Amino acid sequence: MGEPFAPPHIERWCNGWQVRAHFFAYFKYAQYKNSAAILSILLNRRRLSVSLDWHCYKADVSPIALPEYNRWLDDFDTEKYAAFDMWHGAESEYDDYRTVAQQSESDRKLQNGEDFFCIGKHIERDDLGKQDVAKWIVETVEDLLPLYEACHGG
Repeated sequence: MGEPFAPPHIERWCNGWQVRAHFFAYFKYAQYKNSAAILSILLNRRRLSVSLDWHCYKADVSPIALPEYNRWLDDFDTEKYAAFDMWHGAESEYDDYRTVAQQSESDRKLQNGEDFFCIGKHIERDDLGKQDVAKWIVETVEDLLPLYEACHGG
């Protein structure tokens, strides 16, 4: 995606033997290369997803902790992100998620100190050939950038 992004990270542990069922990659700004806040791309048997996510596996080396990641919720623009899905990080990648517009403010409350939300968009598998997927990925990442930057105090 070019500056200010670092090269994408492609998870090899799941993309080798399981690539037909699960492909995972993520983007970060180069200056936040050790951050656990990521812009993820996930392709599984159900759908393609682009989302802001907390990468738990990187939490121990991240310069931001979970409370900093959750800062994106502080001034969250529900109108701007009304069409985005929002879900708890503990939910399965195969679950059905509700859009921000379908949620009440109480639905967007963290459940405990280990909880976090993901926010993103999805294209169901059967709809992948119906649009320019590369353009959609870039546009979705760009839409999520203000939230990603908020995680880092921006």
